[in-house]
Amino acid sequence: QQIPTLHRITIPHAELKKKAQKLYRILSKNLDKNIAKVHIKAGMSRVGGGSFPEDDLPTYLVALEFLNPHTSTNFVKQKLLSTTPPVVGRIENDMFMLDVRTLDESDYSLLATIFKSILD
Repeated sequence: QQIPTLHRITIPHAELKKKAQKLYRILSKNLDKNIAKVHIKAGMSRVGGGSFPEDDLPTYLVALEFLNPHTSTNFVKQKLLSTTPPVVGRIENDMFMLDVRTLDESDYSLLATIFKSILD
């Protein structure tokens, strides 16, 4: 519990689902439904390096699908990397994915504010 990386690796699957549902609610409430659609997807976290080279763990992802044809997922990803703090995610199936295993719930409102400022 006191070592952040080990804590994140050992988060129970049910807790990850609750975290994803909470982030989904916050983003859905704060983002214009005509600009972005929010989804919850089952996925994998890549632990990588050290004693877990390329091990995958089941997780939940909160996916953002951008509905404006002039807003590419790559453009949003680049904008997110230049925010303070930077928002790191991955692109799959033309959606921007946030792995809740890597996020603190205390940052969910800030994430919503950052997405809103980029997309509005």
